[in-house]
Amino acid sequence: MVEFVSEAIQPAGGAFETSCLSQGEPGLPQAFEWRGTFAAIVAVMERWRHCTREGAWAQGHLYLRRHYFRTRMDDGSAWTVYCLRQGPRNRKHGSRWFLETIDHGDNALPAATSCDSSASS
Repeated sequence: MVEFVSEAIQPAGGAFETSCLSQGEPGLPQAFEWRGTFAAIVAVMERWRHCTREGAWAQGHLYLRRHYFRTRMDDGSAWTVYCLRQGPRNRKHGSRWFLETIDHGDNALPAATSCDSSASS
């Protein structure tokens, strides 16, 4: 069962994945805090980017908005999280990391280790 969450989450601790930083992707934290509990990432199954056009009639430049990650968590669930490319202007009231969905089922994808984007839209 997939649960739509759409809530801000906080990186837990100071450790994060550094292997894809050279390709312009954010460092994925090894764990997140959400609703007072900690969840550790055990595998990254998929990653992709979301881009949009900006300007009159969508003829402007193409901007990278979000980096998405589908992750296997330590409790066996699969989380879809994303990082905003540009964080909120008022850091006091915003987060860059968001939990979009939680898949509690057994239909998660196998782990992928590549930094390549599997899809771009």
